[in-house]
Amino acid sequence: MPILFYVLCVLTLLFPAACGAAAGEGTAQGEEDPLVVRSETLEIDNKKQMVIFSGNVEAGKKDFSIRCRDLHLFYLEEGTEGAGEMENARVERVEAMGDVWITRSDGGEARSEKAVYYQKENTVILTGNPVVKQSEDFVEGSRITLFMGDKRSLVEGSKDKRIRAVIYPTKRTSASGAPAAGRGAAADLIKGGDEPLVVKARRLEIDDKRRQVRIQGEVDAKKSTFGMICREMDVYYHGDAAGAGNLRVERVEARGEVTITRADGGEARSDEAVYYQKEDKVILTGNPVVKQGEDFVEGSRITFFIGERRSIVESSGSGRVRAVIFPGRDKK
Repeated sequence: MPILFYVLCVLTLLFPAACGAAAGEGTAQGEEDPLVVRSETLEIDNKKQMVIFSGNVEAGKKDFSIRCRDLHLFYLEEGTEGAGEMENARVERVEAMGDVWITRSDGGEARSEKAVYYQKENTVILTGNPVVKQSEDFVEGSRITLFMGDKRSLVEGSKDKRIRAVIYPTKRTSASGAPAAGRGAAADLIKGGDEPLVVKARRLEIDDKRRQVRIQGEVDAKKSTFGMICREMDVYYHGDAAGAGNLRVERVEARGEVTITRADGGEARSDEAVYYQKEDKVILTGNPVVKQGEDFVEGSRITFFIGERRSIVESSGSGRVRAVIFPGRDKK
């Protein structure tokens, strides 16, 4: 999952570089690596204060590229006027339209029908079936906004469409290069196997300053072996989104009518569920109940020690733990 969040953040480095491509010749000189823009036609309209690249537009440097049908750059001139002269111009916004495809040398890419960079707000907005990918992982929604100065990204759904994130498990290897040993069957429900985890929700926000990902609105996370639904989920991580290899999940908090189901029929319900990565444990609070078939146990707090395959059910105050077990049934 953190790799995908990293891609959203590194895209924020892309558009400021692209804004240097306002020069009439279509080349912006950087310190070492210029941005080169190619298109079928190039028009500079000083009256409308815009530059229009049309037809099979390609803009690229060695570490990224943008492809689209048309690229419009809107600018504000401050003082000097002249055909093709924009020495005193200030970029207002950049609009890329038509099969927009943004790629980076690290393998990250974004696709949408339209991408707009707003200079004053320092934001990029992707619309028209936007998708952001890193390797096999991807997230899609109705609108993706990158707040570049805040190191924050927002993926939003619409009335008829929820956001969807598809995350494949990280391939773990030992020092010898052989597959690493797993952490137990319970942990593999979420982190193991070859199939992806699919998350649907109304809204997903990445805040790299706070090292937090917030997923809200009808959250539904599923694999074939388990599922979880809740109102909202927070993922806290260590590391910097500018370096994917340094990211590590610290804890995951699910809140609001949390329901966890297993393919074998097991089910857990609570008001809140928290997973702690370091201790490899899950704590259910807020009227937690765990069921298997008709049997169930309830208390004030239920803790699952995943690596040890051990559970504790605790009571509080005057309440006591209650377990109901039906005899003569086939137990899984």
